Amino acid sequence: MNHARTDFRAFLDTLTEAGLMHGIDEPVDPYLEAGAINRHLLESGLPGPIYSCIKDSIPGMRLAANMFATFPGVAIALGLPADTDVHDIIDCYRERFGRTTEPVVVAEGECQQNVLLGDDADLTGLPAIHGHPGDGGRYLGTFGVSVTKDPDSDWTNWGIYRGMIHGPRALGITLHPQINHGGRIMAAYHRADRPMPYAMFFGGDPLYTILGGPGAPPGVSEVDIAGGMRGRPVELVRCKTVDLTVPADAEIVVEGTVSPGDVLPEGPFAEYPGYLVSDPAPAPVVRVTAVTYRHRAILPTCSMGIPMDMVFPQIQMAANFKRALLQARLPIDKVGVPRAGNGMAVVVSTDTPIAGLPQRIAATIWSDAAGSKLTPYVIVVNTDVDPMDTDAVLHAIVAKCHPARDIHVYPGFYNAPLQPYLPPGPHRALGAGGANVLLDCTWPIDLAPQDIPLRSDFATSYPDDLKRRIKHRVAAWNPTPIDVRGKN
Repeated sequence: MNHARTDFRAFLDTLTEAGLMHGIDEPVDPYLEAGAINRHLLESGLPGPIYSCIKDSIPGMRLAANMFATFPGVAIALGLPADTDVHDIIDCYRERFGRTTEPVVVAEGECQQNVLLGDDADLTGLPAIHGHPGDGGRYLGTFGVSVTKDPDSDWTNWGIYRGMIHGPRALGITLHPQINHGGRIMAAYHRADRPMPYAMFFGGDPLYTILGGPGAPPGVSEVDIAGGMRGRPVELVRCKTVDLTVPADAEIVVEGTVSPGDVLPEGPFAEYPGYLVSDPAPAPVVRVTAVTYRHRAILPTCSMGIPMDMVFPQIQMAANFKRALLQARLPIDKVGVPRAGNGMAVVVSTDTPIAGLPQRIAATIWSDAAGSKLTPYVIVVNTDVDPMDTDAVLHAIVAKCHPARDIHVYPGFYNAPLQPYLPPGPHRALGAGGANVLLDCTWPIDLAPQDIPLRSDFATSYPDDLKRRIKHRVAAWNPTPIDVRGKN
């Protein structure tokens, strides 16, 4: 196991060496300008930014964006070579995820090199941005990992819940008892009429942020999984004002409490589906008691849209779905959550001609915690289609999915409330009005092998020896790649 430095700064250094990040030294406005730059760089295929000067922020503080926007970046975060195939990244995550190692508490950590208490704990000095024109305000919590601890057990939850700055010492958090683990823990405190201790940390090992997304089941602490995946315990330090622990190598930590009935309107925020659909809604408020940070701290942020500026959820979801399908003993080959689907579609490949197999695949995915909430579209293809190749998947849909026979619609399913197609109404927050769909793009089982049409492409149509000769000749010509998508 690699025991090299794995904190956020080492991660950004490696990304920069790989050409995936670059520094911006000129001052940048946190209101829209930084968010617009983030989106432009991402959508143009350019390296992500590390800003050295966000206006009106604590001198020396920095801001980084788009660091999780590529599969090579996620590979680096997992300690893999940047050129690792995406399906190997998925399998690596799937194989490592089940390991656990309990953390250790240390006396001091870099995250507490600077300590602001009481009125000095001012959130407005942090380089948080107002990223989209329709956002409700400046969002500090986009890549921040919330820390909550169950009052009746040893379970500590790490979760990514968005956080909007309401004022110098007030942060609105999207904790919901019916939707996320942090909300469930909060409800346990509030049923006893007790304030909940709360912390949000930023940075540290990039694995912390990855694990803060959907993944661990209730009762399982993400910090244990992080230790297991790295092969060594995570080092934690005790917070200054609340009874919680946070990673010693974090960049910034916000501490506070969430009291029963203390809510303020939060949102809207341009979220993962790529549309601004949510209205302001009451959300719990963290009353901040401390802010601690490293010297020249770096705040990670994201500016969601089309395409997504983070792809680690696709890796997580594909790995979790593949684990569930294999545990169900279903004969599948590869699983992919294509980037263009923003987590809302999964593609599974198989060549086993068993009646009802696509339906069993879909049922297994929709029984998964993440699949039941976030992934209403299941597409099943044959193994000649790479599930991560969106062009090939679209072709499979239009060429092999019979419009009447192979599209199976299941009304009444829960869909994530942020789905743009959901109808407005009082029950939208609970995902009412949704549906799931299965697209079966496999050859019918009653189709004789000799009747299966031959695929016409370079990879499958030509003899191997001819393909090798052609590849060698073309490589000698040293042609310049072109963007087949063209420019608008």
